[in-house]
Amino acid sequence: GTASYICEGLEPAESFNTCSHGGGRVIGRKAANRAMEGKHDEAVKMMEHVVFDVREGDYDELPNCYKGIDAVIEAQADLVSPVVRLEPLMVVKG
Repeated sequence: GTASYICEGLEPAESFNTCSHGGGRVIGRKAANRAMEGKHDEAVKMMEHVVFDVREGDYDELPNCYKGIDAVIEAQADLVSPVVRLEPLMVVKG
């Protein structure tokens, strides 16, 4: 439910022209589900900007479970240059 970037590698040899593939979790999956227990309406509101069916008790992919992607990209400014910011329209969870 959060943005992502397409970036261009800046070629430092030790980075292999890459950076981390995502923001990383700030809360584990089980802990996220426990933290949102009884807060289903709040979970639905977090995802109202995208097409996503929030299932009762399945809250481990909500945006608050991950680090902010903008801060992650800023921290890797020596590795990559952002080219395009992508905003999600839909989340499909298998």
